[in-house]
Amino acid sequence: MSYAIVSRYRAFLLRSLLAMLAAAVMFPSARGGPLDHWTVTPAPPPPHSTQPASTSNNKGIAFGNGQFVIFGEGETHSSTDGIHWTTEFTNTCHHGVAFGNGRFVAVGADTRTSTTGSGWTNIRPQIYSGSTIWLRAIAFGEHKGRSLFIAVGDTGQILTSSNGIAWTKRNPGAIVPNPQPYLQAVAYGKGRFVAVGDNSTIITSDNGGFTWTQRGIGTVNGTFAGVAYGNNKFVVVDAGALFESADGTTWSAPIPVTGMKLSGIGYTDLPPKTFVAVGLTTGTVAHPPSAILASINGGPWTLKPAPTFTELRDVEYGLNMLVAVGQGGAILHSDKIPPPGKPPCIPSSRKPFGCK
Repeated sequence: MSYAIVSRYRAFLLRSLLAMLAAAVMFPSARGGPLDHWTVTPAPPPPHSTQPASTSNNKGIAFGNGQFVIFGEGETHSSTDGIHWTTEFTNTCHHGVAFGNGRFVAVGADTRTSTTGSGWTNIRPQIYSGSTIWLRAIAFGEHKGRSLFIAVGDTGQILTSSNGIAWTKRNPGAIVPNPQPYLQAVAYGKGRFVAVGDNSTIITSDNGGFTWTQRGIGTVNGTFAGVAYGNNKFVVVDAGALFESADGTTWSAPIPVTGMKLSGIGYTDLPPKTFVAVGLTTGTVAHPPSAILASINGGPWTLKPAPTFTELRDVEYGLNMLVAVGQGGAILHSDKIPPPGKPPCIPSSRKPFGCK
């Protein structure tokens, strides 16, 4: 193992420790709830690698069949506890992953499927033939009794599939001002798919992705990087702002989050009902800490202490915890969120990873 690789890994651990110390200074009052404490749990490198840990840029995470699955640049990671990870080499980049109907589906430079979270099958829909078009995100929904994956990506591309294997290309409709925006994220709720992207694009479909309608959001001109549904509303994240909607068609004024670039958002229905948005804080410091924002039971958005100095790209709930992923191999999980009526478990030297 080379000295340079070991030095980079030590530098990563040092930055994480400094972030935790900074968080302790910024939030000195008390430990708080499960989302006030996050633990870094890096994945191992791919087989035959000489690195001490994976440094691949993680792009997306999903939970299903009792396990988390992460995809990113050249690697995929899986875990049955959100703490200990296994790594597989994919040799290409994937931006999003979803679970539905007993199957994980990842999209990016190609599309891969697995029912187990490993041993992935490469599926190449017609969209990829002779092109460099990438898919950026994928969502699953049970639409009117029909299982449906919808993937979105470059130049307004939209594909639908009932099984993650056979795909049909759809027309996004007329989108103003850019007729072919990069679509960055998609979510399902209330019988409606909502896709968002560049130029503050928001489009919706009520018929399983067959047709799409553009939705206005005023004069905002940004890149919508993430969207999630929960607690009877959709939430979209942007650099420096969030937007909320009860139906995906009419949207709130920007909710400012000064000093943050938000890249992803997730939701958990386990009481308390919680949205978590992730990204990177911005400013003049050389190594700004990651951004973790939470809104509990529809309350105000509050910044949580993050133990990493990198852009977080996505966050997912499972196994009574939230797991966030991002650049430079970042993987971190919250404390366990206790079921209603059960007190939280505080990690200690005997329980360094919290409760099971």
